[in-house]
Amino acid sequence: MMNITLQVDKKPKKLVIMITSNKGLAGGYNSNIIKLITQGDFNKEDVMVYAVGRKGKEAMARYGYEIYKDGCEIIDGPTYEDARALAKDALELFAKGEVGELYLAYTHFKNTVSHI
Repeated sequence: MMNITLQVDKKPKKLVIMITSNKGLAGGYNSNIIKLITQGDFNKEDVMVYAVGRKGKEAMARYGYEIYKDGCEIIDGPTYEDARALAKDALELFAKGEVGELYLAYTHFKNTVSHI
């Protein structure tokens, strides 16, 4: 078991775990997440993307973001072990000082018109 104290570090790099779909039938869902990162307060040079979902990975690569890891296979059948391995990887980057902040980018389905 690994013990890590989580505190915001002054390192500029941020790891964004981005959850999108693998297929294109969820356009609004995917585009809202992509906009959240590309039009938000993040500097492209300071962001590493852990892509969970092919559509997010492809879009972020097109925008020139650093893709730290491709976890696209996770979205097809996510398990607790997948989440655990992803979290462990992210926390190890933080503990080693490679990133100073961790973010999770996703939307919550409210209804067919609105995602939060």
